[in-house]
Amino acid sequence: MTRLLLIFALVASLTSFANEKKVSPAALAYFNHSFKQATEVEWSVGDHFYKANFVLNSQHLTAFFSGDGEFLAVTRNISPLQLPVNLQTSLKKQQEGLWITSLFEVASETGTTYYITLEDADVKLVYTSSHSSWNLYQRLAKS
Repeated sequence: MTRLLLIFALVASLTSFANEKKVSPAALAYFNHSFKQATEVEWSVGDHFYKANFVLNSQHLTAFFSGDGEFLAVTRNISPLQLPVNLQTSLKKQQEGLWITSLFEVASETGTTYYITLEDADVKLVYTSSHSSWNLYQRLAKS
């Protein structure tokens, strides 16, 4: 019986390994070149993208790549104090009576964008940055 369980476990692990999608060589090459000092790297493979979660300079980052292995962006959670000053000032106007539940930075080859989620008891607002101001991206009513 033990031998049968061992064989079943081996076959199951080989089957899941064979069905696993591998990370694109282009994504791996870009990642290894651009994030040489990265540690704790964990890859996820989706239907149309690759995602690498990792630590670099004591920061937790996530890099995204297209299905072809092309670099799309890198993200990191930040504090409001890490925002550019003009966005901090603009945020004060948006934030009245709301609290911050999420704030992250998206850096790509075309520039850097920030996303912030503000909430109160009734509503959840997601804003995206545009130069020196915030634009409403999504409004969700809480039930």
